[in-house]
Amino acid sequence: MTGDELVLAYWKIYESYMARKERLIEVTTTLYLAGVGALLLQDWTRFWLVHFQAVMVLLLPVVVLGTWFVQQQFRMWSTAAWISNSAQSLLADWVFQPSSTKNLTPVALPGTPGVRAPQGLVDEMNSRMSSPMARSPQRAPFETTVYGLGAVATIALAAQCIWAWVSRGGAHGMNWWSVVGLICDSLGVVGVGIDANIWTSAAPLDVIPDVPAKTRSGLHVPRSAYRIRLWVYWALISLGFLLQLVGQFRR
Repeated sequence: MTGDELVLAYWKIYESYMARKERLIEVTTTLYLAGVGALLLQDWTRFWLVHFQAVMVLLLPVVVLGTWFVQQQFRMWSTAAWISNSAQSLLADWVFQPSSTKNLTPVALPGTPGVRAPQGLVDEMNSRMSSPMARSPQRAPFETTVYGLGAVATIALAAQCIWAWVSRGGAHGMNWWSVVGLICDSLGVVGVGIDANIWTSAAPLDVIPDVPAKTRSGLHVPRSAYRIRLWVYWALISLGFLLQLVGQFRR
């Protein structure tokens, strides 16, 4: 087997591997959308008002496991695309310059532990990764569509569960003071946590007064904006505590 034939084999093998990963993603997405659609079409009185708790319990693990599986398939698809595209580019260069040196020394293939590939192919893969496009990858339309459809279906199913819970609770005298208080507390705690995660990795806030600090994500946020958000979060936490306290006396 010549060097050209070897690189052509890498191109074709990983191109078919990409197609198999795409099929797995399509099947997983289709099954999830079909399952959500079937649940949403169930009878409101005989199913949702009776079994909404079971749906809420199963929703979280299914979403977590399904998202993890799809992410792994996209990760392997990206690795295969990296190898296939590099092989295609390298083959084009070798065909254009038949007299060029073909380095076929077997070395470790990046992204596939325990697998060796020609040095020339690995060099082409490394050069592609060092390009500006590789450093700032754009999300593929296929990936955006898959995650978008999954998010819409999950939001619709979660909204149906919440509406069934509210409807069932209203008939049994739900304490709305406590429910609203719990929502306020949750929003406040999540907000404080997000800000703490961002700002603890940012430049110190008190180095230069009134000078924006650069956060990990590269954004510049004025100190005044940080203080305003912090006050809003703690106000939500305090309001939630008061609402839950009021709810205890209005049972």
